[in-house]
Amino acid sequence: MVLSLALVFLIALIPFQWALAPFPGVDLAVIRVLSAGVIVLWFTDGLLKKRLKVSLTIQTFFLSGYLFVGALSLFWSEDTTWAMKKVLFLFGFFPLYLVFISVFSSSKHTKTQAIRVFVWSAAAAAVLGIIQFFAQFLFGTEKVFSLWVHGLLPFFLGPEFSEAD
Repeated sequence: MVLSLALVFLIALIPFQWALAPFPGVDLAVIRVLSAGVIVLWFTDGLLKKRLKVSLTIQTFFLSGYLFVGALSLFWSEDTTWAMKKVLFLFGFFPLYLVFISVFSSSKHTKTQAIRVFVWSAAAAAVLGIIQFFAQFLFGTEKVFSLWVHGLLPFFLGPEFSEAD
């Protein structure tokens, strides 16, 4: 139940994620922190109930293959640091795939609820985009741009990233 609610909450936040600044010089997307929390919650819940379910489907096979090829690309990469970041990013979200497959295959209600929340949060993001589009005609491009650069970007991207040139 808690895991299902956490997944639905995670899905609702996808269009509206903001950045956390745990310490100076680091901007961290809240969705990454919540994803890690959901993965840990799924793993501990599965261990406590002694039924950690990992679905071995053809999709899991192909996704694993994609990650394997991504990891192999480290050997012929010109910039190993950048390639390592890419691979770690991809591997960081792979367990989230396992969580979604596990929860959605066991609960049709959670799957339906997640789809509804996804559609509603996407619709809310679309409405905000339309409001932003028309705001430039009402208030002027300068004011809307200034609001984004000085007011909203530091919140959504983090203070360090929003000040980067």
